[in-house]
Amino acid sequence: MQANLKFARPLAVALGLFALSGTAYAADVVSEEPPAPAPIAELPVASWAGPYAGLNVGYGFSGHTKEKD
Repeated sequence: MQANLKFARPLAVALGLFALSGTAYAADVVSEEPPAPAPIAELPVASWAGPYAGLNVGYGFSGHTKEKD
């Protein structure tokens, strides 16, 4: 009977330590969070507060003549 307890007790202790070691590894698990959404770039407000020089030249042509009814 003593021979059976000689191996049973260390085996039970080893199995108990092995069973409890799983929770120690579970504490080190890192859950990755999704990346933060990219910030929305604010568009600059159009400003007409500067000097402006423009030229508008145009000419209209067509092969049709204006006829009265």
